[in-house]
Amino acid sequence: MGRGHITIGAAHIGREEVQDKDRDYSRARYTRGGSVVGAIGVSISGNTIEFTPDDGDSDPDTSADPVLTSLGSCGPSVYTGVLDHPAGTVCGYPFAEVKWLDGYEQFTRESLSIATDHPLGDDADVYVEARIAQGDSLFRYAPPVGTFNFSATDPAVRQSLIDNVQGLDETNFPEDDPTRGEFTLNHRFVGHGNREWREDLEEYALTVGVQGSLDDGLGYDMHAEYYKHRNVTEGINLVSRQLATDAIESGAYDFANPLSPADPARHEQAIRDMALTQTHEAESEFRRVNASLEGETFTMAGGAVRWTLGVEVEDWDWRFVYDFRDSQNRFHEVSDVLGSGGASIVAGRRVVSVLAESAVPVLDGWDLTLGARRDDYDDVGEAVSLRAANRYRLNDALAFRASWAKAAHPPSLSDLHSPESLGFPRVCDPLNKDMDGKPVCTQQKMLGGGNLNLEPDENELVSIGATASFDPLFFSADWFTAETTDLPASVRAQAVVERAAAGNPLPGTRVERRGQRIELIVNPTVQAGETETRGVALHAGADWETGWVDLALDVRATRTLHYEYRVLGLEQPGDYPRNRAHAVLRASRGNITASWNAYARSGQKNVTESARFKSWYGHDLALQWRDVLGIGLGLTGGVLNIADRGPSIDPSLDEGPILTLDAARGRTFFLNATMRW
Repeated sequence: MGRGHITIGAAHIGREEVQDKDRDYSRARYTRGGSVVGAIGVSISGNTIEFTPDDGDSDPDTSADPVLTSLGSCGPSVYTGVLDHPAGTVCGYPFAEVKWLDGYEQFTRESLSIATDHPLGDDADVYVEARIAQGDSLFRYAPPVGTFNFSATDPAVRQSLIDNVQGLDETNFPEDDPTRGEFTLNHRFVGHGNREWREDLEEYALTVGVQGSLDDGLGYDMHAEYYKHRNVTEGINLVSRQLATDAIESGAYDFANPLSPADPARHEQAIRDMALTQTHEAESEFRRVNASLEGETFTMAGGAVRWTLGVEVEDWDWRFVYDFRDSQNRFHEVSDVLGSGGASIVAGRRVVSVLAESAVPVLDGWDLTLGARRDDYDDVGEAVSLRAANRYRLNDALAFRASWAKAAHPPSLSDLHSPESLGFPRVCDPLNKDMDGKPVCTQQKMLGGGNLNLEPDENELVSIGATASFDPLFFSADWFTAETTDLPASVRAQAVVERAAAGNPLPGTRVERRGQRIELIVNPTVQAGETETRGVALHAGADWETGWVDLALDVRATRTLHYEYRVLGLEQPGDYPRNRAHAVLRASRGNITASWNAYARSGQKNVTESARFKSWYGHDLALQWRDVLGIGLGLTGGVLNIADRGPSIDPSLDEGPILTLDAARGRTFFLNATMRW
């Protein structure tokens, strides 16, 4: 374009889903007629009911303990069949045979970009960058599931229970004790079909600016940016808890046999009536204006001192809205929804920032870098960040370096504005024990939410290291320590319950009970998270040039010496890999390069420290041919995760697998082609 330039790019990417049943580590595993103990990818909530059987004792205070019992035929074509459970028997559901692996949905994405620059006279350039993208994705989960209470007051419902539950008869419905007609149903709504979420994506980005130099040697850059990202997700086959309860209690929904009901027309209408659809709109939009000035001042022994000054103003609008509707277009609160969750948030933020940076060559071989930034947020106040780094070259082969940084980051809009919402974590209650004296472990209702009183966190980082270079070898080592305080956080539910049971509740939390049973856990976001990290980072490599091939080796490794995460002074559970490493060996000849990658991470304990994840390592191989036949064509092909290594699995099954790098996809062959002209 005369003295200017233009670059246009177009891209398409597509990926198929990964299904749980296609991977050894995620497929369902159980024995028909066996036990839920040791089963993987199986939920007891296929069709299971909890009730208190009649023990012949008229004293309600000494009645029998509740039991779990399989409901209906529990046919193996849909369910697992009847499985043994410590509290009785259950009708399980192998959800891993249906769902797709989280984070590996089916998606496509297309984008178009353009970048131009053109001189304005001899000392300035105007530039424009723009990008537009669109895409869609699909994710599938098993049918919705719910655990809820209902009363068997309808005669048809009572008869259905008596016909389909072993050990249940008319004595379980005494007129003088209505609580004996209350049941807890653990139910998978298989008649509704699988839950699916389809997402449409739109993305727009535009930058317009001018940069150049002034007569006195000062450089400047002024630009404005606009960005918008919008996702709209449609979800189907969700269920209203209240409408489902009403349909069960009225006998309209055949919960004992949801696929082959005695009254199909009434049953199918009940399914349509209680079904919900979800619309989730997520939109992020910001506008930013930035201006900076750079130049040189006086000269020190090592050279001229360079500096940069800048100012920036940014407006950010965030919209994160859920909407659940039934067949009659009536709105339902998220607390009433089985099969999905989320909190609607509409918020915004404005920030005004100023910054200053300077590169100071104190002496020949001694460089000092200083930086400061002040961000003024209209919702959480100011945040100041400082940085100092220096590097001293002892000679051409050896150098020492050190850095210090102190920074502050604002809490997210979600941490600030999330409304109160319900979750259902699994908790073991010290005050409610089974016949063996062990705490009963069940999902409990927990109420959490954002906190408008949050302020920016504070973190500090220090590192000290050295570099050495002896052709063709180079090496560096750095010791680092980092501390962060005032992080938005919530305590794990188990700790809240244990502290409350001991009579020493954590500040801001509480546990509400009805008798001995937990009714509600209150666990809001608090500004009380702290982390401590210390470790060593190593980097080494070499370059060799021979007459027929050039070789390069690059190795990076990190040893974490200490890591701790606390909330309200209470150390949180969990472990971390102490060692990580990544090595790359490249061999090049002309336009062809072969690359071999090896990466590894050490093992770690699971969150309950009952078992240990094994270490994991993998290999990749790639071959690149640049400018094929001199026509601007580039080809890159190879194999990821050559050994087809699966992820590291917790032998106790207390946690899911660690999906590191290519562990989720397994061995993957790839071929990329690019064309430039």
